[in-house]
Amino acid sequence: TTLEILLEGRVFDAAEARDKGLLHRIAADVPAEALRSAQRIAQGAPLAARMNKQLVRRLAPAPEPLTEQELRAAFSFLESADYREGVQSFLAKRPPVFFGK
Repeated sequence: TTLEILLEGRVFDAAEARDKGLLHRIAADVPAEALRSAQRIAQGAPLAARMNKQLVRRLAPAPEPLTEQELRAAFSFLESADYREGVQSFLAKRPPVFFGK
């Protein structure tokens, strides 16, 4: 795909770009879809989002094994108030209220 773009000057329509894994979704109304995506992210657990972003940034360039310190940090959420809230809200079948703690 990279060589198709660089050497051939290929331009893909949205469906072909999605099929090639260059994008995740196609939206007719981009601002509305961006807002919905931001709302879904905002409803999630901030500590989990932060850790997920850190792990993706760390592993994306070269997927080297995580160090002991990185593994401890990756699972530190298990000791957080947000984790307990997530479990309790799931068991109680209610929406969670996260505070980033």
